[in-house]
Amino acid sequence: MFFMLLMCPISGWVAMLGQRAGTMEAGMKLPFDQLEWRTEYAIGNLEIDNDHRQIFLAVNQYILAVKFCCDKRLTGKMLEVAEKYALTHFEREELIMIQVDYHHYEIHKQCHRDFLQAIKDFRCSHFSNEDISAEVAYFIASWLKIHVLEVDSKLGEHIARQQQKLMMCA
Repeated sequence: MFFMLLMCPISGWVAMLGQRAGTMEAGMKLPFDQLEWRTEYAIGNLEIDNDHRQIFLAVNQYILAVKFCCDKRLTGKMLEVAEKYALTHFEREELIMIQVDYHHYEIHKQCHRDFLQAIKDFRCSHFSNEDISAEVAYFIASWLKIHVLEVDSKLGEHIARQQQKLMMCA
């Protein structure tokens, strides 16, 4: 059960953000800075690590738009870009999971789906009268760091073990 909570730390966020809508003004200082890529985020798979770097960049563009722009269309577009890149990455990562026979594939895939659904819900709220952009930026940044450090790292360990087995058999 604990592993599943780490896999999908989304439950309650949508409701909480809905309740907090409008508590952070556009252009105000967010309670965090941009995401900074650190070596501890690398899982050891070049393709996944490169994707993660690109997702960090896309999320940082959204964070900048939230911090410095009051135009909901622009922040909405930046959120959409980050969402599309995440979708592309998730599909690529899920294919790798299948290729390496990852034992937590279904749980990991569902976590991706839950995240994308939360972003879709946030995007719908984004264009309502309630501005939750800062809270959404915080959610995305927090989720991404936790997911990479706690969930994708386990996938990286599995991939490394699979590669070791292949080398021993060769």
